[in-house]
Amino acid sequence: MTDQSSANSFDFNPLIHAEILDSLYENDYQYIEEIFNTALTHLDADVEMVRSAADPETLRKAVHKIKPTFGFLGMPDIEQQCKQFEERCKTSQSIEPLAADLDSLLQAIQKAKTVIEQDYQKLIIYNKAQA
Repeated sequence: MTDQSSANSFDFNPLIHAEILDSLYENDYQYIEEIFNTALTHLDADVEMVRSAADPETLRKAVHKIKPTFGFLGMPDIEQQCKQFEERCKTSQSIEPLAADLDSLLQAIQKAKTVIEQDYQKLIIYNKAQA
């Protein structure tokens, strides 16, 4: 059996669905590097909006804003977790009943951020080596 992957392909962290990135960006690793950089540049501010939300509707809107980022980063599991949390926000009268799910979501986002940061640094090195 032969390896189907290209000798010049980047090895993404398993939490990142490489097939999604391939579908979106056709293995344009320079562009993926830019996407990762852009996401990392805005992620902390977006997460702060989630953390500072004072009511379920504001919280829902903040999570809704951050949700597509994970689709563009090849992380559909986090994107889906955001979507599910959005739905919970629609039916909640206050933030208190959402606290445990919010904590879980924020932990998942932090883990995703760490993975993106690591792969971003690896992409910089990879892209320089390919130039």
